[in-house]
Parts: sequence; structure tokens; C-alpha cells
Amino acid sequence: RRSYNFEKNEIINQKVINSLMSGLRVILCIGETLEERERGLTNIILKNQLDGCLEGVSSNIENLIIAYEPVWAIGTGKTATVEQITDTHNYISEYLNEKFPKHHIKILYGGSMNSQNSKQILSIENVNGGLIGGASWVAEDFAALCEAAQN
Repeated sequence: RRSYNFEKNEIINQKVINSLMSGLRVILCIGETLEERERGLTNIILKNQLDGCLEGVSSNIENLIIAYEPVWAIGTGKTATVEQITDTHNYISEYLNEKFPKHHIKILYGGSMNSQNSKQILSIENVNGGLIGGASWVAEDFAALCEAAQN
């Protein structure tokens, strides 16, 4: 929505606040482009997105979920390395611990997770689940992903 609909953090922030106040569950997707990652800007981009999208959020945070989706991995078949996922999820976790002490906010990984890589990705500390896109389109593939995640 940021890329195709030009939504800014302020618009997303209002959606997050209004949705949480209405009792809805919110999955806030954050992530960097390939150019931003290659320039070493990942944490700066994520902090900017988290700061802007979570400004003023203080109630119903138990309904908030963060999904890290590197833009360069969405629908491309490219997946971040274990090291990249670990570093990024640790950064997000530290950010959330600082902003919302004693929170229970889940952090999902959402960059081309599939039945072949899900078990490894889900074993990474601070990865609490997956936000599945293309791998959910074919029932057999999605079932294999779920089975791999359970084992």
C-alpha cells in the first residue's frame, strides 16, 4: 500500500489507531526496499515506519501484530537470509520492548515463506509466525507449509 497507493505513515497511523480503538486485530506491515537494504538503511527505515505508524498508540495493543515484510522479497521468491531475519526481528523486538514494556506483540515474517523454508524461519528467535502470501494460493502447498511449521 505504501508503494502502489502512496500511503504515508500518518494515514497508516490513523488506520491503526481507529482499528485498535474499534477492537479489531491489526497487522502492521513494515519493510524496506532492496536498495534501502543494500545501502544499510534497514533499521532506519523500520524505525521511521514504526515511529510514524505507532505514534499515539497506547490502548488495545494486545490486538497489534507486526509483520516484517522486506519489500524486495514479496512475491519474488527471494527470502531474506537467516542472519537478516534474525537481525531485523531482534531490532523490532527491542523497539517494541522499549515502546511498550511488558507487551505481548507478535512479530511475523512475511517475505516469501514457503514449505521449504518455513521450519527454519520459524525457529528463529523473535519470529512468532508467518504472514503467508503466494504459498497459500495452492492448497497442497499451504498444507505442506503448515505441516512443516508444526514439526
